[in-house]
Amino acid sequence: MDSPSHSPQAGALPWSGRDRWHLLLLWAVYAALVHRFWFLTDDAYISFRYSNNLANGLGLRFNLGEHVPVEGYSNLLWVL
Repeated sequence: MDSPSHSPQAGALPWSGRDRWHLLLLWAVYAALVHRFWFLTDDAYISFRYSNNLANGLGLRFNLGEHVPVEGYSNLLWVL
């Protein structure tokens, strides 16, 4: 009987130590950016509210009780 060889599995990529350090560095930069920008600005909230009302068929309005809708969003493309 042949002894099992210690070759990598089919389809597995051989990762060198240098590749692992690059991946770790890339992951650390990504984690730092996520930590830095982990907030929702007021402008984004306003756009989300307008787009939610538009998607529900209520038109481009922030509050549903207002009779005359007011355009209070800053970027129509984000709303759409």
